[in-house]
Amino acid sequence: MAQTGADEHNGPVTAWGSFSYAFGPLFALSALLLVVWLLRRNFRANRSNLADDDVLAPVLGPHTWGQCNQLAQDLQRAGIRHRVVDMATSYQVQVPADDLAAARAVMRSRP
Repeated sequence: MAQTGADEHNGPVTAWGSFSYAFGPLFALSALLLVVWLLRRNFRANRSNLADDDVLAPVLGPHTWGQCNQLAQDLQRAGIRHRVVDMATSYQVQVPADDLAAARAVMRSRP
């Protein structure tokens, strides 16, 4: 009787053959970890060191993300705690009421 094509695949197993069952789940896990890392990296700017009980006052707003981000960097260099808030159509920089005068001085000193 002649051999069929199904019997021809009895050759050697690939080098990682017994671990091939783990490739799919490991690939999915690595993709999930990549997405989590990217999301954490993108939303890190929204974190702040302000306490929940701080009374916040707006320093700049509503403006574009670029303007608020520049002011936020200047405030961070000056050591002033701040928060950039997304107002759905624009952005606003908020600081504790105690630091409002210092934050406005930093804002006025900008070019």
